[in-house]
Order: sequence, then C-alpha cells, then structure tokens
Amino acid sequence: MVAGSEMWANLCHNLAPLLTAGLSEEVFQKVFEAQLKTVFGWDDAGMQVKIPVPMGRSLKQADLMLVAPGARVVIEMKRPGLELGSNEAGQLISYMRILGTRFGLLVGSRIKVFYDDDSTDENPVEVADFAFDAGSEGGIELANVLERNAFTEPRLRDYCVERIKRQQSAKALLDLKNRLLADNGQRIKDIVKAKLIQDGYKEAGIDSLLDGIAILREPGEVSLSSRSALDSIYRTAGQSQ
Repeated sequence: MVAGSEMWANLCHNLAPLLTAGLSEEVFQKVFEAQLKTVFGWDDAGMQVKIPVPMGRSLKQADLMLVAPGARVVIEMKRPGLELGSNEAGQLISYMRILGTRFGLLVGSRIKVFYDDDSTDENPVEVADFAFDAGSEGGIELANVLERNAFTEPRLRDYCVERIKRQQSAKALLDLKNRLLADNGQRIKDIVKAKLIQDGYKEAGIDSLLDGIAILREPGEVSLSSRSALDSIYRTAGQSQ
C-alpha cells in the first residue's frame, strides 16, 4: 500500500498548477477523476459519476460518489477559484442527506470534508478544510482513508471523529484563552499573584505592580506590556524575609 504522504504529494503535484489555470468545473472534475484512479486506485466500478438526486420536483446531479462495500463518499466539485462558502456546503449537505451518505467532500481550490453523525439530528458538520499543500497533515490523513484498498466505513468514521475531537480541543483552548484575558487579564494576574505569594513575596508590592501592568491581546499571541514585566514583579515586590 502506498503511504498517504506519497499519495497526497502526488495529488498536490498534479492539481496545484491547475488551480490558477482558469479551468471549468467540468474539466477540473475530469482531472480529479483521473487522479482518483491513478493515485488512489479507484476504477469505474467504484466511482459513480453524475448521480441523480431528486430534490422536490426537480432532479439534480451529484458530481461523484466513491462506493465500496459498506462505505460511500459523495463528492461535489467546484471550479477552482470559486469560494467554497455556505451555499456550496449547503448543496453538498443536501446531497448527503438525500442520498443517505455520511461522508462528503467539497472540492475546488481547497478540500472540505463533511460528516453526518447519524446518532444525532444535527446537519452534517465540516470536520476539515485544507489546501492542496503537500505538507498538509489533514490532507495526508485524508489520503490514507481515500485509498481504494483502505476505504471502509470504520476508517472514514474514525477519521471524522478524530477531526471533531481536535476541533473541540482547539475550541476549549480558545475559550480558556478568552477567560484568562477577560477584564484586562485579571485571572492571569490572580494566578501570578498567588504563585508569588506562595514563593514568599510581599502581597502589597505585588498588588502595586500588577495594577500597573496591562496584558495585551495581539494577533496570535498574548503578551505583557513590558518584555521584562515578570522580572520587574520579582524585583519590585521584593521577597519577605
């Protein structure tokens, strides 16, 4: 079995130059179909094209569907350069629900992965979004589960559940960051104060210095208003004897 990193690198190498070439959706889909065959080992029997989707009184068509015993993924293709927004995602989600598939891919200049947890009444959720970058960890992991010989319902589910866990973990960290930064970082100051008191520093000196320190929230980082702020706390507060 070819490693996911190699499959993903090959896909990126073959598709990346085409993302800015002004291809139509139809041509891009043909190229993507060819990659599914040559890179991931799919054949015509397992790769359905233009699947009828009844929607009200009209009949739509899903672009692609990968089919193996017990596992299916519906794929909606979009012209490279077109933003993959809520309308595009909504179209894929509708197809997933009507066709009864738990897994979906939205493919354009990027790839988005959607998962429908049938144990809830919620709509399918986006579990991954990444560019055609050979170093993308998410892309490599996706390649591992899309390879024809590894394509099973449990592997697809495990991939999506793991991505959801990572999203939840990232959200929990962001929530913690926001709580720490609330009220000019008062919680951070309380934690620093408690530690300094535990280390034997004078409370009055700590309070005086902390009152004069602003905790700044900058893009991608949190910093004190002075690079040497903590050193100043130790110098100014002074240890009790």
